[in-house]
Formats: sequence, structure tokens, C-alpha cells
Amino acid sequence: MPVIAAIPEHAILLFLVQFGVILFTARVLGELSQRLGQPAVLGELLGGLVLGPSVLGAWAPAAQAALFPPDQLSFHLLELVSWLGMILLLVIVGLEVDIRVVRKLGRSAFKVTTFGFLITFVAGWWLAQYLPSHLMGPLKDRTILAVFMGTAMSITAIPVLAKILIDLGMMKRNFAITALGAGLVEDLIGWVILSVVLDMARRGEGNLGAAGRSLAVTLLFLLMAWFVGRPLVVRAMRFVDARLRQPHRRLTLALLVTLVCAAVTQWIGIHAVYGAFVAGILLGQAARFNAEDRESLEGLAFGVFTPIFFSFAGLKLRLHELREWDILLIVLTVAVAGKLFGGYVGGRLSGFSRAESAALGVGMNARGAMELVLALLGLSAGIVSNELYSIIVMMAVITTLMTPPLLRALARFIPLSPEEAERLESTAREARSVFRKGDLKALLPTAGGPSAAGLLSFVAPLAAAKRLDLSAFMVREPGKSVKESVLRALGWDPLSMDYQAAAKALARRAESFGLRLEPRIVTRPSCAEAVLAESEKGYDIIFVGTHTAEDPLGGSFLAHVVAESPCHVAVYRSGLAAPPGAFTKLLLPTKGDPLFPFVLEFASLYAECVPDASITVLHAEPGRRSGWNPFSLLLSDPSPVSGMTPLVATSLQEHATKTATASLRIEQKTVSGDGHIDPILREASAGRYDLMVLAGVKSLVRERLFFGHTIQEILRRAPCPVLVLTPARGGHSAVGKS
Repeated sequence: MPVIAAIPEHAILLFLVQFGVILFTARVLGELSQRLGQPAVLGELLGGLVLGPSVLGAWAPAAQAALFPPDQLSFHLLELVSWLGMILLLVIVGLEVDIRVVRKLGRSAFKVTTFGFLITFVAGWWLAQYLPSHLMGPLKDRTILAVFMGTAMSITAIPVLAKILIDLGMMKRNFAITALGAGLVEDLIGWVILSVVLDMARRGEGNLGAAGRSLAVTLLFLLMAWFVGRPLVVRAMRFVDARLRQPHRRLTLALLVTLVCAAVTQWIGIHAVYGAFVAGILLGQAARFNAEDRESLEGLAFGVFTPIFFSFAGLKLRLHELREWDILLIVLTVAVAGKLFGGYVGGRLSGFSRAESAALGVGMNARGAMELVLALLGLSAGIVSNELYSIIVMMAVITTLMTPPLLRALARFIPLSPEEAERLESTAREARSVFRKGDLKALLPTAGGPSAAGLLSFVAPLAAAKRLDLSAFMVREPGKSVKESVLRALGWDPLSMDYQAAAKALARRAESFGLRLEPRIVTRPSCAEAVLAESEKGYDIIFVGTHTAEDPLGGSFLAHVVAESPCHVAVYRSGLAAPPGAFTKLLLPTKGDPLFPFVLEFASLYAECVPDASITVLHAEPGRRSGWNPFSLLLSDPSPVSGMTPLVATSLQEHATKTATASLRIEQKTVSGDGHIDPILREASAGRYDLMVLAGVKSLVRERLFFGHTIQEILRRAPCPVLVLTPARGGHSAVGKS
């Protein structure tokens, strides 16, 4: 094997200096850009422009030549880092792709997509036919250039558009939702076409046959990624999350998936960035890759690598050599006019007002970072010249700069519709919710006892409706007797066999609900410590069971898990009869305590997933006359029965508004009697309820779990199963305020 020469020390030193200077300049100018109300990418691009030949090279050529000498090695090292930044950027863009939004796009978004993409694509194609030959890259193929320019005109920077809409407070407006959905589809189409163009450029063939082959390869990769890669990524993410203990393990897997997809697409000739984009889409389908992981990935990308990429794009600008300012004006006019006209026509045909249609075109006109990626790809593939590259980058910068003020001006002529007002109010209520709507990560630790079947009956509808991601966890403590040690040494472990049988039984019961559940069996010295260690992996709620009616909260395991868990805990006490397929009659007793909204939200979350489910809110108050007032949450002005405290009445009224489109029925009822406990138990027996849901505050009394006398007695005497919800550590006050 030949000896590989080491990188010269001077090249390493120069690279480190270049990296530090570019990163510092990019971040400083990016911060300044944000303070001026513009995307940070513009400042980062400006950082490269300042350090490049256009500014520093013109004012201090000796300093610029010393910092960026014509040394291919150091420049390629910097280019490699910038490519990593581009790949990470495309992963994040792919993560923003919501396949459900694409599937649910209505006619309005379809029309906007059709006209917005086709008009601008045709305009770009037409423009390329008349561009001077010296603006073509070394490839000198006008057909490939025409397809490339059409794609460049059609693309929309979804992250930039979303950031602009968030800053302007317009994300929930009808035109904004349509613009984001249509822009998403346009980008999907654009990246497919771009991958075809890059493959054609690599082959040097600009004909229909080459385009057909490239398109076939691209679509084949996309289909393989979705139908083969997606389930593999989901299962791998679940395995890594459940079995490994190292921090940032999910982030590591995400980067590995990205590198594999990027390497495959680079190998088959459709460029690494397309693989990174698809990897982002696949990772977005894995529920275990949560918001915290995305923040870590974005921190790595936006904190280090993408500023280098955008500055590197700025370094390649040669504005001082730009002579074709008239061409820049023509390209800019065609790009802006195509987007404005396409968005406006699509909006008007979809029933939007003139101002909303204009806002659609203006919003989709922002090119931003995606255009920079496309321009750099075109330059590196030899499709465009340095001068045309500079023109495309300038077009991206100008269209991004003009979008916020134009949208702000148009917003004054777009009144808030009743539908939009309700959507904004719903978003505000959602922000006050304790439980996320979907994406809940739940842990079910069990020894396979009778409470496991009941817990699964409760959790299964939530999991089947994709409201939570369920993991079953079985912990066995190793036997310490001499007999057990000898049997294990001989390869026969009866206790392990019992646990495996219980795990299979739980998996079979899950299959009866249409769920795929693979309980994990681990051996640890302490069951409680094992469950608590597992709960630190980002779970939202733990479901634990107890079936001892005489002492339902006894035992150190339950006490430690409930008291020390970092997340919500639901304690389930099974009933005398076998659990039903699903609980349809839920009873929520309350005295008006601050945790009532917490219980109501979770019970409603469950009931919405079960057909014909109903909830009865029971207020037991000594000395008051009993009353009953059923009402549906479909009613706009439900009146609380007498005896309801203001907190309960307010919670029900707000919940009625929040779920006004749901078929969920909530009934209010008051009962009277001696004390609180007996009236509740009588109602539970007379009403034949499937499940009683209560709220408890975590506390230990003499190393025993204690929820208070009322809950303790209900757990001991209730004729039906009981679920006690306890908020996460530090969540009591927050829940009470919600």
C-alpha cells in the first residue's frame, strides 16, 4: 500500500484561520441581519461577499490573497465543510415536509401549485433560450441550462417563507397555509427535476432519453426510500431509543441515515443533496426523533455548518466582474413577475380575494437559501458561468429582501375571517394544553399481571389513533438463591421463560387492537430504578398498574416510580371483571380542584379516539340537592349545573369551544350525600361506568405513596377500574394555571 502524504501543517493552519474568520464574520453579520428584520442567511451570504474578491479583494487585495491564497488544498477543505453544511440544511428542509399536508392539499393549493410552478418554469425555460452564450457554463448545453433555469425560477424557500410568516404573525392565515403547502409541493417537484438535471449534466447528455433515464433513477430511489427505507428508519430509531444509553444516540442515527442516503444518491448520479433531502423526509416519519433531537440537529447545522456554506457561496460571488446588469434586471423581472402572476391567478381561481391572491404570489416569491443551494450546484456542475451564478444569487437575495415589506403592506388589506380568528384562538388554547395533540411518548412497565391487560385496553385506542407512541418494558430482578444460580448456569431459567410467556401474551393482546408491540425484557437489580432510568429518555407519560384492592398504593416500586418520575404518571387499578375492548363510559369526579383541567384534557384525548365514548363530570358536594344536566360539546353555550365551581364551569366551557367540531359528549352531574366518597361510589355503581379518572398529587408518607384519603378509599372500594393521573415533577402549579 503506497504511503499517503500528510496534509502540510501550513494548510491545516490556514484552514483553521479561514474557518474561524468565516464563521465569526458570518455569525456577526447574520445577527445584524436578523436585528434589521431580515433572515440570517442574507447576513451570512454577505459575510462571504465581504471576505471575497468583490469587497476585501478590491479594497485590500494583499490581505485577501493571504487569507484565501490560490491554494487548491485549503480551498477544498473549506469546500468540504460547506458541502456538509448544505447536506445538513437539506435534511432540515426535508424534516419540514409534512406528508399529511401534501396528501390533504385541497383544490386551492393544487391550483396555486399548478400555476405558480408551471408559469415560472416556462418563463425560466424561455429566458434560457435567449441568454448570451458566455453566460453558459463549461457544459455549453442550452437544453440542460433551460431546465435548470426553469427550476431556479420555480423554487420557493419554505424555511425562509415560514420564518417571514412567523415574524409577521401570519402563519395561521388562509393564504399563508396555502402558500406553504403549495410551496412545499413545488419544492418536491423542483428537487426531483434538479436531480434529473444534475444527472444529465454529469452524463453530458441533454436529450429526452437522458432525461427519462435520470427521472427513472430518481423516482426509483424515492420509491425505495419510502417503502423500504422509511420502515427501517422508524424501527432503527425505536431500537436506538429503547436499547442504547448514550446521549444524543438518536441524533447520531439521524446523521448516519443522512450520510447513507446522500452517499447513495451521489453514487447513482443524482447528487448528495437530494439524498439528504429525502433523509429528512424519512426522519420526519419517525416519532422517536422528537423536537429535542431536531433542536440539536438545527444547533449543529445553523450554529456551525450552514453559516460556512452560505459564506462559501458568497466567496464565489464576483460582483466586481459582473457586466451584464441588464441581464440581472431581466432575470429578476421574469422571476418576480412569474411568481406574482402564477400565485395571483391560482389564488383567484381558488376563491381568494385580490389582496390574498397577491399575498400568495409575494410569499412564494422568496427564494432564499434554497436558491443559493441550487445556484452553487449549477456552478459546480458546469451548467452556469460565474457571472450567471452571481446573477442568480443576487436574484435570490433581492426576492427575499422584498418579501417581508410587501407582505406587511398587503396584510392591511386582508381582514381576519371568522375561520382564521377561530384558528388563532384554537392555537392559543393548544399552547395552554398539558398534553400535546399526538406525538406523546408513553411507557408501559409491567410484569404481565392482570393490570397490564386493562392498561393496554386504555392505551390501545390512543396508540391506534397515533396520539401516542407506546413502548412496553418488562423488568425482572435476578434470583439470588443457589438453586436459581445453578439453573441459570445450566442454561435453564424458569423465571425468564415466565417473563417471555407474559411478553408474548401482551403482544397478542396488542395485536387484537391492531397494534404491533414488542415488550422488552431487561434484568436489573431494582425494578423501580430501571423504570426511572428508562423514563429519562424523553417519555411524556408512564402507565403503571396495581390490582391489590386492600392496599392499592402499597409497595416500594409504585411509590418510587410515581414520586420520582420526571414525567406524568397514570396509576391504573384494575376492576373485578375482565377489562373491556375499550372504555366507553368515563366518570370524572371532582371537587373543583386545580388539577381538574388536567384530567379533563386527558380523558377527552382518550374519548375522542373511542367511538360512542362519553364522559360524565361528577361534582359531589355534601348537603346539596342532586342534579343532572347532559349537554353535548357541540352546543355553543352549555350551562353548568348548580354546584359546579367556577374552575370546573370555566374548564368545561373552554373545552366545549376547543372541541366544537368533535362528536364527544360530556355530561355534568351533581350528587349529594354524607361526605364525598359514598356519593361517588354510588354513582359509579349505578351508572355502570367502565372507568373512573381522578387526579392526584405525588407525595410519600413513611415511604408509601399517598394521594389523600378520598382517592385512597376510592381505589380500595370502587366497583370499576380507576385511573389516577399525576402531573410531572414541577408541573402541579403549571397544570393548575392551565
